[in-house]
Amino acid sequence: TELARQRVERALNEALLGKLLPQGVVVFVQDAWSKLLLLTYLKHGDQSAEWHADVQTMAQLIWSVQRHDEADASLRLLSLVPGLLKSLRDGLSSSAFDPFATSEFFSELEALHVQLFERPARTPEQTTPRDEPVMVEVREEIVLRTADEGPVDTASVRLPADDIGLLQVDQLRLGCWVEFQEDEENTLRCKLAAVIDATGKYIFVNRTGMKVLERNRIGLALEFRRGAVRALDDTLLFDRALESVIGNLRRLNHGK
Repeated sequence: TELARQRVERALNEALLGKLLPQGVVVFVQDAWSKLLLLTYLKHGDQSAEWHADVQTMAQLIWSVQRHDEADASLRLLSLVPGLLKSLRDGLSSSAFDPFATSEFFSELEALHVQLFERPARTPEQTTPRDEPVMVEVREEIVLRTADEGPVDTASVRLPADDIGLLQVDQLRLGCWVEFQEDEENTLRCKLAAVIDATGKYIFVNRTGMKVLERNRIGLALEFRRGAVRALDDTLLFDRALESVIGNLRRLNHGK
């Protein structure tokens, strides 16, 4: 999933960076079409016909909302729109995207296309007021986030190799139990189940084996430094459990 996300980020940045586009289209590509691309990558990979078709649909959408000075641009737009809308609708349906949000976006897209058709025919004397779309230039690389990465944005954080937090992270071994301080009253106890070398992710599971958290190395180090996470001594955990069992047995025995 992480590799899929990186591939989708690359596709989005190749398509959007440096372009001046309506804000609604940029938001749609980043929030909605990116999810379809993730699903397509996971199901079929980025060498598949399905992936290339979805990336092409994104490229056509972006082209369709830009102003073009070529003589045949309007004709091309006219021939492109029906197939583009069908591809967008089919893609959003297959990814279970909110149908109400889909309807709103299609209305916005229709207005954008109508304005592009009208614009070449307008003369300086035509001053009828018209709502212009909010335009944005995509300058910064798009980064897609997951819900359980943690609150710290570590993209720009650099720590020295001998940082105490990094040293604590590097001492963790698969199977180690750790405790995250979620807030003043609640803690989450979980086990390090995997370290994904390709992405630098640390995956934590609960006692039933369900994934509950993922962190990157820097983010985890920062949490160690501020005391938001601590490693638990497995032998200490066992000793406590053993003491509890023995204590319960003694109480039961005394009660007889």
